[in-house]
Amino acid sequence: MAEQPGISFGHRGNSAGQATRCYRYVLELSRYTSYHEIDCPSVATPPVPTASPIPRLPDDGRERLAAALRTATTDTLAGAVRAAFPEKHITVDTVTHKGALVAAVGVPAERDCVVLVRTPSGAIESPGYDRVWLEPGEMGCRTGLYVSPPR
Repeated sequence: MAEQPGISFGHRGNSAGQATRCYRYVLELSRYTSYHEIDCPSVATPPVPTASPIPRLPDDGRERLAAALRTATTDTLAGAVRAAFPEKHITVDTVTHKGALVAAVGVPAERDCVVLVRTPSGAIESPGYDRVWLEPGEMGCRTGLYVSPPR
């Protein structure tokens, strides 16, 4: 392969020679970069990599959780909430507390969290909590944000 210098900063270029090994790097914010060897592409100019979508709660997450709480009983709460959020990257935590059904669903790595409570009267409430409690080393997206919040 002939040498092709980059035109300016950020443009791809290559030195003379031939690639004999190819690698895929996974770059994630605030995490270690990982890599593994892959088969080299058969095309002269491989496609530019694209970022994977960031895992997050669905746009209708609050509505899904409210619907699950409306129909759930003490015995079916955990199953109903997990059925509403089957995605593997979403955590589910449920508990019955003083007659209320409490559920927390979230994506911990992204600090994305929804906590809803169905009161004994049947009302669906969204208790407030300090977003700092979602940070690593803190409580995370758990029913404890409502049941036993940090003091």
